[in-house]
Amino acid sequence: MNSTNSKQLRLCSIASDNGTYTVTIDGDFYLGTNTSLISNNAGRAGLIKCIIGGNFTVNGVLAGNFDFTGSNAEFDLSGNLILESTTSLTKGTGGTTALVFKKSGTQDYTNSSSVVLPAWDIIVNSGSTLNIADQLITGAANFTLNSGATLQTSHTNGVNENLTTSGAVALGSAANFIFYGTGSQATRALLTTAGSLTIANPVGVNLSTNVTTSILTINTSDILNIPASKQLTVSTTMTNNGILNLLSNTSNETATILTPASISGSGTTNVIQYLARGRNWYVSSPVSEVTVVVPSGLTFFGYQEDGTNTYMTTSGTTANWKPYVQGSALTTGKGNIAQPSMETILIFSGTLNVNQK
Repeated sequence: MNSTNSKQLRLCSIASDNGTYTVTIDGDFYLGTNTSLISNNAGRAGLIKCIIGGNFTVNGVLAGNFDFTGSNAEFDLSGNLILESTTSLTKGTGGTTALVFKKSGTQDYTNSSSVVLPAWDIIVNSGSTLNIADQLITGAANFTLNSGATLQTSHTNGVNENLTTSGAVALGSAANFIFYGTGSQATRALLTTAGSLTIANPVGVNLSTNVTTSILTINTSDILNIPASKQLTVSTTMTNNGILNLLSNTSNETATILTPASISGSGTTNVIQYLARGRNWYVSSPVSEVTVVVPSGLTFFGYQEDGTNTYMTTSGTTANWKPYVQGSALTTGKGNIAQPSMETILIFSGTLNVNQK
């Protein structure tokens, strides 16, 4: 259905009973240039529900272009929301206007001109996936991502930049997030809890805050970076088919990950550890099947309980402390001493140890 050419489209009139009135559009709904969407309700506080089976496109703007004069309006969307306006959209006084994504599947949000939105309530229901890509929800709109709903973002600065609105932002504690950019992405401060976190970015997604999620999935060839001092907690299911990097910095801060009892997938975990010079460091391998790559200026010792070490050519070697050489394997669960004569970066690559290993 098209509404164009400086016209007013009256959805319905609300009677004195303040009830709910439903308008169903099975296909697409196109609200064209300089067109208003109004109702004739004399200020009555009922609900106008518009069910749209296809895409909802808003192209134009006119003073009071979403004006229901005191009543509430709800647009139930099964298709995409496409905002083509280049001028701020408006909302009448009184009542609420809600745009609800209700499809069991993926729906796209497009706001190519970053048009300023009025105080709409934009809601993503459980079971729906809103692909917001690199688009912005701006102005005074309120945004709710219910638990069980999914938000897909490709924005470089993640969820915070997608949701630049001054209105309220509510992200359900069991909501799901998918990061699928083609450049480096940051999760940003709004993301702290999730039902599931999926990484689908081959350049890398950087965790901005401590995050707790029930499910973590790193897709094939994709990368998740946990910066030094940040913690990722995965409570139920963890699948790594890509690359997981746990980083360290020169302030002796390291990344932390708390995992479930088992991890699946064929991916690689890289644990990077900075070691300052001038002291001993106690080190145990956080990954299995690792070989030691000993940087220049670092001596690695493993403790031999039986005191039978006879390899005495390295300074500091004793009958109990045996030095490792290039290509030696670290034993899972066994402690070692590292003695760096200069600042050193250790990289442990392999399968992350779990379950008290």
